[in-house]
Amino acid sequence: MTDTFSETIRNLFLLCIGVWACVACVPAVSTVSVPSATPNTAVMSFDLTKAPILVGSVFTANVRLDHVARLAGVELQVVYDPAILEEQDADLGKDGLQAAWGKFLKPDFVVQNLAEPAQGKISLAAVQLPPSQPVSGSGVLATITFKAKSAGSSPLTFNLVNLSTSSGTFIERTFTNTQVRVIPR
Repeated sequence: MTDTFSETIRNLFLLCIGVWACVACVPAVSTVSVPSATPNTAVMSFDLTKAPILVGSVFTANVRLDHVARLAGVELQVVYDPAILEEQDADLGKDGLQAAWGKFLKPDFVVQNLAEPAQGKISLAAVQLPPSQPVSGSGVLATITFKAKSAGSSPLTFNLVNLSTSSGTFIERTFTNTQVRVIPR
């Protein structure tokens, strides 16, 4: 059932990109010069806000995107060790656990903001719609808040990363995973 659900979400995501492309009246124009070590390749990474991380402490992991051009849609999945880390809810007004969207991409249409804490999985997908213009440059896509449950090391891994323009064109990307080391109090 999870594969069917993921496929449905992915198809909905692609449909949203297509709708965005059809209703966009103004062509997307990037006015930002984006330097990059590898031209035309966006870089996704984690930026941890606290170190060292002690058992019982709460910390955030910002999902950063650097060197991107004309971004209009994002789909990503992050996995972690649920024995070490516990995701905290960013929006108590909504059912379920939510990650917080960053300020870089305006998530006009959120396709998915789903946490599966028992599996240690977070799935996010959103599209920026007209009149919002695609974004270029660097910024925080999302912020995930965790509580350190026990001592040890947990990966923060991008299991899936899809980036697209308003026309649905895939944006080349690379990503850097990290380890979160939690130490006893």
